[in-house]
Amino acid sequence: MQAFIDRINATKPLFNKSLDELIEDKKYLTNENIKYGYVKSAKRVIEKILKIKYVNELDGEKLYVSNKKYVKINYSSSGQQESIWILNLIFLSLLNNNKMFIVFEEPEAHLYPVAQKDIIDLIAILFNALKSQIIITTHSPYILSAINNLLYADVLSKKGKNVGEIIDYKTIVNYEKLTAFSVNNGLLNTIIDKETNMIQSEVIDDVSSILNNIFNKLFELDD
Repeated sequence: MQAFIDRINATKPLFNKSLDELIEDKKYLTNENIKYGYVKSAKRVIEKILKIKYVNELDGEKLYVSNKKYVKINYSSSGQQESIWILNLIFLSLLNNNKMFIVFEEPEAHLYPVAQKDIIDLIAILFNALKSQIIITTHSPYILSAINNLLYADVLSKKGKNVGEIIDYKTIVNYEKLTAFSVNNGLLNTIIDKETNMIQSEVIDDVSSILNNIFNKLFELDD
């Protein structure tokens, strides 16, 4: 955790500019082979998740909801602060072409279901751009469903189907590069369906089935 905090503190000065300005500065200052298409896709996803603009100014860190209206970051929730810096560090990794091994522990934390889908898109962009090794731990069926969509898009694209109108090709996850497990009584069990090359649907739908069963029983009482 301390290493994460130290990295945040070291990168704060970089964010005295917008993400677009950081991209343009990088283009001007380096001849490195940066995958700017992936960087820009990541920027769009980050903006979609946050719906605000983070800037580190001389008088402190601020979250802008418009050009003039802002909230100082210390008045935002701890969850929002944590999410902002996870997103910022992903952006910098892409911008600086830093291949890495990274663990995302419950990326769904503090995020609404739609944003959980978006964070998986962002992680997929990071994986595809840098070929980084990534581990995700989660309790969220939304996270698993979002991953399954990206795996299914890969299955269909390999069959020659045009999935580009539905999903950004930069987020598609090669099913041959991913594996998934559940942990039960200290043992790992694979949850990839070998026929579909996706996460087993019963794993995702388990909670929904329980909730639906309870609802149906309650509904019967209403007759």
